[in-house]
Amino acid sequence: MEKVGDIIWDIAKYLCGCAKQEAGFICELEENLQSLKSKWEELEAKKKDVENELKKLSALKRGKRHMKSIFGSNVSTTFRSYKVGKKVAKMLTEVADLTTQGQRFGKDYQITHKPPCKGIGQIPVDKTVGQDLIFHQVWSSIEANNVGVIGLWGTGGIGKTNLLKKISNELGERKPDFLVIWVVVSKELNLDAIMDNIRKSVGIGDATWSSCNNQEEKSSKILGVLKQIKFALLLDDVWKGLDLNLVGVPHPEDSNFECKVLFTTRVEDVCEKMQAQESFKVDFLNEKKLWSYFI
Repeated sequence: MEKVGDIIWDIAKYLCGCAKQEAGFICELEENLQSLKSKWEELEAKKKDVENELKKLSALKRGKRHMKSIFGSNVSTTFRSYKVGKKVAKMLTEVADLTTQGQRFGKDYQITHKPPCKGIGQIPVDKTVGQDLIFHQVWSSIEANNVGVIGLWGTGGIGKTNLLKKISNELGERKPDFLVIWVVVSKELNLDAIMDNIRKSVGIGDATWSSCNNQEEKSSKILGVLKQIKFALLLDDVWKGLDLNLVGVPHPEDSNFECKVLFTTRVEDVCEKMQAQESFKVDFLNEKKLWSYFI
């Protein structure tokens, strides 16, 4: 019994080790998890079979105390003990074979999923005049090691989205190790739509997603991926405070501000509700500053 338990535990530790080695990859786990589940169920079933046979053998041994003679009624019991013992030995061999298969599992499958998605990629940006200054200010905040959430606020049509697009493109150029995720939030807050956008960006497949029973499970799936990587989440057109935990996004503080969340909003108060460490007002240039670009 102890031997069977140790074998199963060794397999579990080995497979966990494989998973940790591959933790830097964002992947589709469905196929491999199914294979892992199948191997585990196979071992569990084999363990139960061995336990049942050992119980039978133990019962036969206790019955020997009531034997009247070595021969006669004991002949069939002795023969049966031999058969059960032989069966148990065969099962232990099969468990050992499964252990070998489990060790090969890590090599054959290697938790092989596609590497991290490239995120949104380059976005077409409108030509603008006068956003260089605020862009450099925002970028300084992105580079800061004590800033994780940054808000860009101002009236509609002022150029907030265009500025965020420019930042997105720059992140892709300067920080290739970041996964850049772009989500349009809009006035009607739809958590399911937001999470669906994020999960596609991080590579969570349709089958895994549809197997989730509620928003909490979906949030957990996203969190499991984002906690392993550096990411920049760009939220455009936020109208009210959004709890990042509800959509599976870890707060940048949890990663010592290595990850970033930037958002645009028309409402200054949203910056406070989003717990932004830095907020910038995107505004029209005044006439003096505008002419300075042409002098």
